[in-house]
Amino acid sequence: MRRTRSAWPGSRSSDLLRITPGTGPGYQLTRLRIPDMSTYGVQDIALSDSGAELALALVPTHRQAGGPFGILRIYSVTTGKLLRTWSTNDTNVWGPVITVPGSQSNLMSWAENDRALVLPAMSTVRLLNVTAPGDNLIAGSRLISSANPVTMITEDGKTALSTTVTGTIRRTLRWLAYPLSAPGKTSVRYQVAVTAPKSDGSLAAILWASPSGSTMIVDWAVGPGPTPSGSHFGVVSNGKFTPLRMASASYFPNGWPTMAW
Repeated sequence: MRRTRSAWPGSRSSDLLRITPGTGPGYQLTRLRIPDMSTYGVQDIALSDSGAELALALVPTHRQAGGPFGILRIYSVTTGKLLRTWSTNDTNVWGPVITVPGSQSNLMSWAENDRALVLPAMSTVRLLNVTAPGDNLIAGSRLISSANPVTMITEDGKTALSTTVTGTIRRTLRWLAYPLSAPGKTSVRYQVAVTAPKSDGSLAAILWASPSGSTMIVDWAVGPGPTPSGSHFGVVSNGKFTPLRMASASYFPNGWPTMAW
């Protein structure tokens, strides 16, 4: 079975979790030597496929006049040493930002055998060659998509996934995918049409996706208020939705679950 690694930064420390099924206790939690991040809002994190490097997308909690708005750093997982830094004054580089310490997203991903990073920001996706010289985040990366919203980038770094809700009384909820190499080739992985009440909160979410994005765990609901109850929770694969049974018949009381993997 495959060894799995996860890393996450807190406001004061960062940790690495190694999961090795079938051996000993099956896991190992290690405190990393990466510096204190309490003076930054951590917009995103990404652990390299090799497990050797951790990328952090940062915004200073108190930006100095003329100082960078967006910062990208790569640290050594083994030593905690800072390996590379890029920065920019472009306020749109991460999309809407949160300056509270702690990780906010999981869209950034490594690609091309750890030679590049995929940097999603709402409706744009950039690709940064981490082996090339330079420290300007915008000049050192290239725009590979600006036509579609982004909810999630697949683990293999090749596909962007998103959701849309269209219509008024008759609502259509869609789960979309497009290859980052050809963002105009959008395909519908699944869609459902429902009749919505006047006071409507329509929700469509992707909670998890397989490395290629061919299988997704999703949640959707249409009902009164901004957080309708009675969510539909299940697996989307081959254009079909298969409900997953939950302990409670009401599924998620607020209609908007959160999943970590």
